[in-house]
Amino acid sequence: MKYMTLILFLPVFTSKLFSQANTDTKRSVVGNKKDSVFYDCPNGQAIKVVYYAESYIKLQIPGIIEKPVSLFSGVSASGARYVNDSLVFWEHQNEVRIELKNYTILSGCKLRVKE
Repeated sequence: MKYMTLILFLPVFTSKLFSQANTDTKRSVVGNKKDSVFYDCPNGQAIKVVYYAESYIKLQIPGIIEKPVSLFSGVSASGARYVNDSLVFWEHQNEVRIELKNYTILSGCKLRVKE
């Protein structure tokens, strides 16, 4: 009987979970800048990322994304993941991968070391 109750409520729970995840990208962006960093990709492309209180970032890729775009913290088993409606920014061990609509557009981008 208790398994039947779980099965009946599972669709309601997952629909609320996914609808909540979709509205998270609509949050307003407020907060102080935490840190600006650059990543250098194997193809010579540079990526600028501004971190805000670990809840969101602003991403800028000259020649691809000219104006900074906000991405919000997402679920990640390892590393940091930030998302919006079309972009995913993955950072793990100072290396970045960026996906646009489920296609990897940049990968292997390494954190630029400050001199």
